[in-house]
Amino acid sequence: MEGDSRFQVILFETGAVDDDVQSWKNASTLIKARLEQGINVVAVLVREPTTQAFFELLHLTVWPELSERVQEVLGEYRKLAKNVLSDGNAEYPAKATIESQLAALGDMFSDKNLGDITPLKFSNQCDLIHTTVATEYFKKQPFHFQYVDTYSFLKPDDFKVVSSIADARFKDQFLRIKEAREPTCFLMHGTYSVEADSVSPVSVEVLAALMACKLRCPAMEIVQPRMGPFMLDPDVVVATSARLVRRLSHREALELRSRSQGWEVSPVLIKLLQDANIPLTYIWSKKPFDVRLDIVSRSATPASEGPQPLLICHKDDLAVVIVEKLSDSKDASFTSTVFGFFDRHKVDPLLISNTATSIAVTVELVPNAMVDPMVAFNRLLKDLRGNYRVTVIEKCTAVTLVGRQLSGVMYQLGPALELMKTHKIHQAMLSESNFTLTYVVDSGVSRKLIGRLYDAVFKDTPVDTQVFGLSVEEYRPLLRPWRVHDVELRFSKPQPLVWEDNAAKAATESKPQEVSWWRTRRAELVELATQQSPVFAYNVQSFRDAIHALRKEVTAVDRVFYAIKANPHPDILRLFFEENVGFECVSIGELQHVLGLFPGMPGSRILFTPNFVARHEYEAAFRAGANVTVDNVHPLRHWPDTFKGREVFLRIDPGRGEGHHKHVRTGGKSSKFGISQTDAALVAELVKQAGATVVGLHAHLGSGNLTPELWGETAAQLSSLFSHFPHVRALDLGGGLGVKYREDDSPLDLSEVNNLISSWRSSSPHKVELWLEPGRFLVARAGVLLAKVTQLKTKEGTTFVGIDAGFNSLVRPTMYDSYHHIVNLSRLDEPAAITAEVVGPICESGDVLGHNRKLPATQEGDVVLVDTAGAYGRSMSSNYNMRLPAIEVFLS
Repeated sequence: MEGDSRFQVILFETGAVDDDVQSWKNASTLIKARLEQGINVVAVLVREPTTQAFFELLHLTVWPELSERVQEVLGEYRKLAKNVLSDGNAEYPAKATIESQLAALGDMFSDKNLGDITPLKFSNQCDLIHTTVATEYFKKQPFHFQYVDTYSFLKPDDFKVVSSIADARFKDQFLRIKEAREPTCFLMHGTYSVEADSVSPVSVEVLAALMACKLRCPAMEIVQPRMGPFMLDPDVVVATSARLVRRLSHREALELRSRSQGWEVSPVLIKLLQDANIPLTYIWSKKPFDVRLDIVSRSATPASEGPQPLLICHKDDLAVVIVEKLSDSKDASFTSTVFGFFDRHKVDPLLISNTATSIAVTVELVPNAMVDPMVAFNRLLKDLRGNYRVTVIEKCTAVTLVGRQLSGVMYQLGPALELMKTHKIHQAMLSESNFTLTYVVDSGVSRKLIGRLYDAVFKDTPVDTQVFGLSVEEYRPLLRPWRVHDVELRFSKPQPLVWEDNAAKAATESKPQEVSWWRTRRAELVELATQQSPVFAYNVQSFRDAIHALRKEVTAVDRVFYAIKANPHPDILRLFFEENVGFECVSIGELQHVLGLFPGMPGSRILFTPNFVARHEYEAAFRAGANVTVDNVHPLRHWPDTFKGREVFLRIDPGRGEGHHKHVRTGGKSSKFGISQTDAALVAELVKQAGATVVGLHAHLGSGNLTPELWGETAAQLSSLFSHFPHVRALDLGGGLGVKYREDDSPLDLSEVNNLISSWRSSSPHKVELWLEPGRFLVARAGVLLAKVTQLKTKEGTTFVGIDAGFNSLVRPTMYDSYHHIVNLSRLDEPAAITAEVVGPICESGDVLGHNRKLPATQEGDVVLVDTAGAYGRSMSSNYNMRLPAIEVFLS
């Protein structure tokens, strides 16, 4: 059916015309432009649903508070009227009318009327005030204008059955619009449907869509206060290269509902327009002629071949409920029974995955003024737990990639999902339509996952300018720093994670960025590598800075022991000795190394934490006066004489491991470390029989952790065993404090580590010392590996940059899939020109220091720098292939 070009429906959404005068001017300018084109405009005005304000008022039971809040609401409407209509004068058109309407609104909350007030009455009165302001404003504009009273031909109940609005009342008004003799703006205010005591604005969108269909409009427009959507939400993760989405199909728009960047796309509206083949354009109220999103029929979208990712969005405040059968018995009704509980308590699943014996369901737990979802959720859990084994994972976020043929991009997501090696994906689902790919993860890691997914699917992909518009960087002047919305929220939101494209852009953050020490010593390092390569170069001041930062921020810890396995170089140990740091040793060789460097040092400054060592190592450690840790029942049971009269620490298995790779996670039933907590009573008896005393408990989750909660959680877990070991006077919270290896990593928040440990300490009745044993944290950032380029090779599209350092110098990338930032130090300021595998000379396919690294045009003899190599570099090196590893040089 061909459209009637004489008509255009424009829906002005919540906030698009508010107390900001410029937004009203923009609305008027847009309408005037359409009228000058000979188009009749049906402007449908929708004011923000006032349900939230209504229930806030009803919850104020103390009259002074209620009266004060009512006056605030009235004041907000007075501000709206004055800003829009007054032109700077105290008097303005319809002031008396508006004051009368405000008085009626206030009277609803008087003693005599308070019992009769309903959401519908309150909403209609607010709508009436807003419409009066709009009518008076548009009367003053230089175009023909008519007001159409929506309530004269539509009632709220009409929207319960969409077809019912085609009755006689609608036809009369419809003909009035159709028979307009000259281009006219017809203003219709929004009306609201009422269902289950809630007020919903969906009916306003339906009204606008139906008007567009009845008038056979060639298009419909929605003016809104949001600029988006971008490839990713700048309110959450800021990537300045992320582009605005400017074109979608109706089907793709349906995938955005309740998902993307604050958008609430009505599926009814989209479906009506899709069936009528009417395009829809979203317009940003601040720039109505510049920032647009077109939603068109599939046939009108660019005919791109293959997959087309469009954007990444997220949903917070989720929980994953895992329901398992109590036995393996066959129960044909298991699934239907479980979802019967969900239906009964009106808890709607967002994602569902199931096996024959378990079901995982993701649900949303967003509170609002009328409903506390936790009430229904807790009732649901109570019923489920009466019949099944139930596990609940709270504080989850769904991260969703929206696009077309997304199964075709899954192979690109490997680098992004490396992040999840140290975190759990609770659910993953590719929709049947192939339009959405969703991962449900812990909220704490969600923003970083969004950034990684953006890098994987968008960052280096050619931009289709028919689908995408300008970038965040190009729109920056239009944005309040990283704000897409113009809505002032009453609650605080976390600051967006800045996902910058290079170090220079990170300077846009208000917080100064840390500059790697090697950038300021570039010339010195290039000269050093020219003379001797490969070489580990250490910045002495960085060692001191690390221990000073730790002591300054983590004041809740009493003693620090450096885990010397990270880097046992004598000069590093001497520096830490001067800083009054103790030493954690895991072998008799490390113990003797420390004692040889510092003869006469009190043994109490040594923490000996062996694992599966021979009896004589324990005996040597006791003779040295060290604090000795036992992490197995075997030594106590079979060598009781070794421990007679001795004070010991026990290493407890925390039951789970945390760390950057499975090989460094040191907890859980499959880990060789620690004593199971279930064996606490047995160990207490063996200690007693041996005549020993447990004076400390120790646990270590793993290495390279950036989650601040872990050490406070460890303290709480260890303290639960005090009843078995009443003489404990110290808790060793382990090490594992991580550092940034990737430029986009967020550093470990030491102040939060301290807050969480202090919180446990202040709440615990047990007064004990707290110890920490960092290794990597104190030395990793102080060291870099320098190497020279030996050869270059390109083979069937893959480029290799060969250097004279291999995994005999730095084994972490091969052994742990670890990432180290790599730069061409000789050409640091030149732009990236190649994507290469950075490889060493070792005769193994695994001798790769970095995959897919962007480097400038590189030549033989250039100096390459591998960053953050001060920990587990030289200490894990070897002479494999009879090649000497990199030497070590200290820079004062």
